[in-house]
Amino acid sequence: MTAHAQQHHCVRPVRAILLTIGSIVCGALLLLWSWNILATDLFDLPAVQFKHALALELCFLAIYGTHRLALNMLSIHHRHARKRYTL
Repeated sequence: MTAHAQQHHCVRPVRAILLTIGSIVCGALLLLWSWNILATDLFDLPAVQFKHALALELCFLAIYGTHRLALNMLSIHHRHARKRYTL
């Protein structure tokens, strides 16, 4: 592998990690802004801090990620079971 290929190979995971962290932070900022604008005025709920918005977003991601992982595992199991029993 050439030096350029090795450098490009090492940059991809770093770029993906930075993009993931940036997306989570931007999502938390959007959640913070929307909560503090809508929920406080519309429903008279207390404002939240960034750490609360980040924790809420991570909870959403964990629930969605677990649900998606379970669906993928079930579909993989279903595909393998169907291949096993078809003639």
